[in-house]
Amino acid sequence: MTRTLLAALAASALASAAHADGVAEISTPSQPGSETATIAWQDADTLRIDTPDPAGYMLIRDGNAYAVTDQPGMGLMVLDLASIMTMARGMAAAGGMDTPSLDEHRAAAVERITATGTRETVAGLEGEVYEIVWTDAAGDSHTDTAVLSGDALAREFTAAFAAFAQASGTEPDARSVELHDRGLGILRYGDDFALVSISGDAPGADHFELPAEPMTMQDMMRGRMPD
Repeated sequence: MTRTLLAALAASALASAAHADGVAEISTPSQPGSETATIAWQDADTLRIDTPDPAGYMLIRDGNAYAVTDQPGMGLMVLDLASIMTMARGMAAAGGMDTPSLDEHRAAAVERITATGTRETVAGLEGEVYEIVWTDAAGDSHTDTAVLSGDALAREFTAAFAAFAQASGTEPDARSVELHDRGLGILRYGDDFALVSISGDAPGADHFELPAEPMTMQDMMRGRMPD
């Protein structure tokens, strides 16, 4: 999954917990080739994200986020995402460099979230189009449109991504609080992503199993090989 896709989802996710099983497919119209992803969740601590890339996927187990990759000659590797992001930020800070990250897509404040009065159906769920005006950490203002819904399944889908963002070490987004207070889930966010389908189907428990022992960034730098 590209950083643009993950950032759009993480930045607009709700800061609440998912409580039921579900499976959703999303598309990213603004990305070349309109990348797709399938998200399956069991609860707030158990989530999996699959993309068309056969080399790997992302997974949450027990509240921890991992990237599972298939490296030629090395087999499956399970990488601890929080440790990788923490080390990357530390190295950038030590070198006095600015490293592009999810933080640059995060809202520091929300100026307003306003219903436009227009209705839109996405993946079979009806929602309302809202205008969201927010400010980033640099003080720059942004205006986005999003289709939001109070449907329980839409709220759980969005909450599942909030759990992924938190487990990955991403700071909370100001839009999350505003949407959570309104009891709304996201069906579409601008041209960044939109639901294609969503259901309350329960994925099998083996769908969320770690295929190898997790490795941190420090393990990789010390040359540890997957078990």
